[in-house]
Amino acid sequence: MPGTIDDFLVRLRQAVAGKRVTLARRPKNRQAMVTFRLTMDDVLHTLVNLAPEHFYRGPSSDVGGYPGQVMEFIAPVVSVKFYIKVRLYQQAGDDCAVTISFHQEGMYD
Repeated sequence: MPGTIDDFLVRLRQAVAGKRVTLARRPKNRQAMVTFRLTMDDVLHTLVNLAPEHFYRGPSSDVGGYPGQVMEFIAPVVSVKFYIKVRLYQQAGDDCAVTISFHQEGMYD
């Protein structure tokens, strides 16, 4: 059924496979990358391995008004729980994704 967490994860994996994923340039994301010595490959690996049990909440609309569907996850990254917020959207018929948040859970409430 479209709109389910499983559908979202399939579409996210397709976006990763097609190299259509970006990480939002936000200070908290950069800080997490530096603190935990992560690369974009680590982010992509985490996204591909998200599972329904990592689901936190969603779907929702982007607060900035951008098109697409936003889902939030809590998942382990280097043995620490990370808060991951991803927006999926269509561009030229392809699924694309922006990783809006990728940082340690609870650090920026």
